[in-house]
Amino acid sequence: MTMRQRPAVSVVIPHYNQNESLERCIASVACQLEGQDEIIVVDDHSAQAPSMQTEGSGPAVRIIVLPENRGPGTARNIGAQQARCDYIAFLDADDAALPDRIDTQLRVLKDHPDWAGCVGGYIYHRNDERSAQSTGKDRVAFDIRRELIAGQIFAAGSTLMLKRQLFLDAGGYNPRLRVYEDWDLLLRAVLSAGIGHCGTALAVVSPSTRRAGMDDRLRVLAQLGDTYAERMKPKERRAFMQALAYERASAYFRAGKSFNGLVAILVGFRYAPLTIMRRLWKRVVHGMP
Repeated sequence: MTMRQRPAVSVVIPHYNQNESLERCIASVACQLEGQDEIIVVDDHSAQAPSMQTEGSGPAVRIIVLPENRGPGTARNIGAQQARCDYIAFLDADDAALPDRIDTQLRVLKDHPDWAGCVGGYIYHRNDERSAQSTGKDRVAFDIRRELIAGQIFAAGSTLMLKRQLFLDAGGYNPRLRVYEDWDLLLRAVLSAGIGHCGTALAVVSPSTRRAGMDDRLRVLAQLGDTYAERMKPKERRAFMQALAYERASAYFRAGKSFNGLVAILVGFRYAPLTIMRRLWKRVVHGMP
């Protein structure tokens, strides 16, 4: 698409003590942008603020430095509020956009005018230097509602593109959440608009450096269940309860509580056995998070 044919895009990059990867992150997306686009880096009160040299890395790079640490959700919200373009594309500072990410998403949204946004797959680099692709082989674009509710899509931070107004109307990211904030946002979004998946990988994602502890994860999972389960149809609710059980199991296993983790897996089997079996297979064989 040429500049006159496509909407303008604001790329919002939350940043916290990631100066070494920020330049690579900006370079990966700046080459995909056009004159009407912009990049907004929101620094979440890092020990050392991003170098202003990044202003020369692409079109209209703005750096916003927060006076106190408020979390990545708030950083993204502030970036979206300050954005000037119709679409927001999020990208974390330690990740990188794959070539043609921006044009791919805009093309998919043009082909699906009933969608207000879209996500994509990602290549995930593990700490043991192995990598895996979340989408497997490329697929045609599809609506994410079913897979989102089942917990098979929820970490969309570096592949998410949304209409700015929908993001603001949905309330943006919940600033009180430091885990599952993407899932929470997308659950709110699909209740009011269509959200799609491009069917292909859009970013290279690094392991998180800010992992939430077991108690925080369990607390947020309980909150998500209380907020959304009763708003779903019975079949969707069963898939969602499976997803919550799977994530509780993950939290328990990571904390060394294997018995609790096995109990949570059994709870998930009760709600949606085939779904949880597929997720366990992907986790064990392909190393997907």
